[in-house]
Amino acid sequence: MGLRYDHTNTDTGAVQPYNPKLLGGAMAAGAGFSLSAANAFNAKDRERNTDTFDVTALVQYTPNDNSDYELGYARKNRAPNLYERYTWGARKMDMAMNGAFGDGNGYVGNMDLTEETAHTVSFTAAFHEPKNSLWEVKATPYFTYVNNFIDADRCSGSTNGASGCDASNQTATERFVYLQYANHDARLWGMDVSGRADLFSDKTYGDFSTHTVMSYVRGQRMDGGNLYHMMPFNMKLSLDHKRNGWDSAVEMQFVDSKDDVQGIRNETTIPSYILLNARTGYEWKMLRLDVGLDNVLDKQYYQPLAGSYLGDRYGMNPTADASVTVPWGRNVAGMGRSAFVGLTVKY
Repeated sequence: MGLRYDHTNTDTGAVQPYNPKLLGGAMAAGAGFSLSAANAFNAKDRERNTDTFDVTALVQYTPNDNSDYELGYARKNRAPNLYERYTWGARKMDMAMNGAFGDGNGYVGNMDLTEETAHTVSFTAAFHEPKNSLWEVKATPYFTYVNNFIDADRCSGSTNGASGCDASNQTATERFVYLQYANHDARLWGMDVSGRADLFSDKTYGDFSTHTVMSYVRGQRMDGGNLYHMMPFNMKLSLDHKRNGWDSAVEMQFVDSKDDVQGIRNETTIPSYILLNARTGYEWKMLRLDVGLDNVLDKQYYQPLAGSYLGDRYGMNPTADASVTVPWGRNVAGMGRSAFVGLTVKY
């Protein structure tokens, strides 16, 4: 059993917007809106104090030589960070520059955020061959309920042309949007599975074995809709070989399509893919040389958690003229075929 207490204190001084007197035309109008937002921010008491208690508990049971069981509970907390709490600019440009998620959307902070508290229950069952450790398998299903999960909502309530928090922001679909951080209860559940087995052993040809890891997680808000940035089902399956100082492997990586996306952020879907990787290494006394080839077949793919591709155009106003702004709906591509070489010295 473990206990932990944290006290978090955050504060900030007064903020200063652009000076409308030094700008002209539309820029001056936008700066005037920014000045109003700054005055509202400065008028608030900006100090926040958070007291959190973490608890972990684990019980283990080993009934025989080939099985082990664990039952665990964890209560974990997270206080809002500085971006989530204190970013104050509500203009399109200001919100777009607060892009910590890499999704292309604009964000504004919320000083009324409270800490999130996650309650997780997990169970692990592990089985193995006890005499020579020829195989083992482990499975861990889990469930998490998060009170006051720090997520986001579409911002609204403004009629100023410089603000992204207008009526159209509430219903927009295939475009970037503007959001404000907000607390919502949420739940997550999933399973992690791993296993390995010795396949063949020979003095001449060496030792052959296999191992695999796979995971699945699903997250939803209690008021409806999916959580953002959830990894779909994925699995790695490897064929391993060892002989004298040689250590080699051929690995296949399977990633399912990402279809359970969050509508609030207009998160995009990702197609499934399979990658083939290969590596080998040789260890001699104090030296080890490793070489490998990732994505052997040069597969075009998009990693589910890589975010939106934003790097080739003007991004400070993602909903401006489509001829100059970053297009919505493009994902960051994974690396093509790539080779690596590594040298390790032990002393």
